[in-house]
Amino acid sequence: MTTKTTCFFCSKAYSTSNFSKHSSRCLIKNNFGISKAQILNLITQSLPSNDDKMLEDKCLSLKTQLDSLNQELFDLKIQNSNLTTCLYNIFNQANAVVEKIDISANITNYSLIIESLLIQDSTKNDYKALWEQYTKFCNDKNLTMLAEESANTFLGANYNINKKTTLMKKRNYLQYLLRVFSKNPLVKLNKIKKLGFIKPKLVLSKEKIICYLKEQKKLNFADYVCQRLQIDFGCRINSLANIKKCHLDYLINEEDSLIVLPDTKTGPRYIEVNSRQKRLLDWYLNKYNIGENDYLFKAGDSNVAMKRSLNLMRRINRRIKKSAIIPKTEHFACSSHMFRTTKATQEYKKAHEKAKARARVSIGHTSNSRAINNYIQVDKILNNNKKD
Repeated sequence: MTTKTTCFFCSKAYSTSNFSKHSSRCLIKNNFGISKAQILNLITQSLPSNDDKMLEDKCLSLKTQLDSLNQELFDLKIQNSNLTTCLYNIFNQANAVVEKIDISANITNYSLIIESLLIQDSTKNDYKALWEQYTKFCNDKNLTMLAEESANTFLGANYNINKKTTLMKKRNYLQYLLRVFSKNPLVKLNKIKKLGFIKPKLVLSKEKIICYLKEQKKLNFADYVCQRLQIDFGCRINSLANIKKCHLDYLINEEDSLIVLPDTKTGPRYIEVNSRQKRLLDWYLNKYNIGENDYLFKAGDSNVAMKRSLNLMRRINRRIKKSAIIPKTEHFACSSHMFRTTKATQEYKKAHEKAKARARVSIGHTSNSRAINNYIQVDKILNNNKKD
């Protein structure tokens, strides 16, 4: 139990550590030089009849001063309490600010490192977005940054949110970033569980494409143009979500027939457009009065590439879902990405037919001969490549 010492002058008890401070600050001691009990005794004791009137007035004055001092002591105590509370709140706020500054500084430093990597800008943006998610997750859960355990926990929390393919991509990206930031090439995160069946994208025939585009042209001309360009160029939806009028190079230089598809995973892609595609684009620009720095297609009010891509993708997917032309089947996935799959398949078929024609000429077959199929052993070539 703490030992307390009572002040002779004010009769208040203080701990040993605080008594020495009080002794030099005691108001009654410094102002009167006598104890509180002595002052009260002077006031309350009966005065002789022959005392001077001035002594009585002095006692009354002393009592008034004593009451005033007690009130000052009470006010000081309240002020000290309020000051302590105020300082405590300021301290907590300062700590919170410092933590935020540290976190933002770390994010900034890591962002600078990502910027210095020799990779495509779109991949850098993916790295930054993923690292911000991981940083926020670690701060919310009080987990240690740059650790395999926290990274695996982060991926586990996203297991039921993201598609398996997206989760595998996140795992590979995060593992690479941890190796770069920690300068430890041995960092290895848990493998994602075996993927289930992934539906292949539906490939449309030429007849289906023609019928589908006729249907879409009647419903909405802007969405028709967007889907037409996807089929013609085989581009991702994010390229069309972020393309602007200034990306149409042929408008600036009449001798060129190029347009630029921005924000693709492999960087900007230059595509040559034919006269039909030029007429379609010119008609579209005039119809909707597209400005020099305006986006070609509406995709919400945001200027963030990922948000625009998501908005446009959802709108086109709704068009596909409501279409009476696109067959709905449980064996194939129907989305805007199927236009890219369709384009790739068409180009492969064209190249395959050309290769077969060259093979016929090389062995002396007629141009319409089907016997070439007996000579081209593609399956054996592919199987040998797999073994190698």
